[in-house]
Amino acid sequence: MNMRTRNQQIINRIHTIIAEDGLEGKLDVYPVENVCTRRPRYWNDGDTNLFKLLMWTVNKLPEDELESTLHLYIDNAKEHFGL
Repeated sequence: MNMRTRNQQIINRIHTIIAEDGLEGKLDVYPVENVCTRRPRYWNDGDTNLFKLLMWTVNKLPEDELESTLHLYIDNAKEHFGL
């Protein structure tokens, strides 16, 4: 599997976790696939709170570790935004 496909699977999983938590429209991910970004870790884009995820830090993790890491990122974002 190539990295773009893997990244898309991870992004879809993040969206599923956010939906399961009832935060659709309130929280979203900003996936970064290259090093060219100057976005902060967390920010608000109008109605949506966004958190930055560096894809190269998660796309090579095994499935069990990936799941817990994604939940950690989402929980940290929820705590940051008070959701």
